[in-house]
Amino acid sequence: MIRFLLVAMILVIFVFRQPLEPLAKQSIASLENQWIMMQQNLNGNQGFLALEEKIVSLMKMLGLDHLDGNSLNQQLDQVMEAIGQQVGDQRLLHGLHIRRLPFKEGQGNHVTAGSESIQVSSGDPGVSQKEVQTAAHMIQTISLPILRENVSAPVQPSHVVLFSSKAAYAKALEDAGIQNDLVKHIVEKTGGITVGSDVWIPLYALQSNGDLANVLTHELTHVVLNQKGIGDHIPDWLNEGIAWHDGMLALQNIQPRTAKQETALMNRQIRLVAQQGELLPLTVDEQGILQAHYNVEWEDFLAVENLIQQGGIEKFRAFLEDTVKDGVDQSFLNQYQMSIKTYENQFYQTLNKG
Repeated sequence: MIRFLLVAMILVIFVFRQPLEPLAKQSIASLENQWIMMQQNLNGNQGFLALEEKIVSLMKMLGLDHLDGNSLNQQLDQVMEAIGQQVGDQRLLHGLHIRRLPFKEGQGNHVTAGSESIQVSSGDPGVSQKEVQTAAHMIQTISLPILRENVSAPVQPSHVVLFSSKAAYAKALEDAGIQNDLVKHIVEKTGGITVGSDVWIPLYALQSNGDLANVLTHELTHVVLNQKGIGDHIPDWLNEGIAWHDGMLALQNIQPRTAKQETALMNRQIRLVAQQGELLPLTVDEQGILQAHYNVEWEDFLAVENLIQQGGIEKFRAFLEDTVKDGVDQSFLNQYQMSIKTYENQFYQTLNKG
């Protein structure tokens, strides 16, 4: 059902703008208006289901109902990529041996958020003082309470830098020593990156304050794990999974309907990929990430959500804390009475079965 909706939306609204019969034009205009209203008044997935019959009828009228499965999947992938909340992937930064993201002190506007001394700065002249202040306020009122509850607050000073354009962001990434092909991927596909206690966020990639809160909280979760000394030791799926967990809580705080909508869409995508037999294991390497045609980090999120649902956030926090002194394998075994590899395999098999 969701496949029909998403494919129809991208095909009808964005592709079929050529001259059409008056009836088709009216139907498209009506569909666009209903889509806007649905976004404003969405209640879970009911808005999608209510429009399904009209969309299928419109697809038949335009001759789109005969698209083969591959074409449908390709269009679905494009839509999912467009709406997916994509953020920095720690897998892509491993092995680059970058210990910090350089920033010229005295450049741009600066605001300090919270007693934890999280400095927020503009990375280029296109970032306004108001945008810096908004980010600092979100960190203070949304990110830090979530971090304290789920992982812990930063214990050392950290630096968040905001960029307004792709050009400014790319230049900064190149200056940091990141290779050109990876720079392009980061600029086009991610909503932020974290190295050590440094966070860089491209504002152009974010559509709302909810997105900003999501990415800030996500990236600061990576900062906390790095400051604990376990960011490079826990599996990437755990690192990304808990960051997604915290980020989605931040989004839910500001835009609960959007969070519910994105969760439903991402879950449907994972189920579709599993049905096609293309679900990657939790331990996939960075090459697999780059080649994947779905949001692999949502799979990480689901794996961590499952752990938290099984044992609660207190047990998950205890696992992180004990990892500092006992190591990942022993700490996981102590808390969950199974090896981490067993969990990875069991969860993957369960997800594959749908």
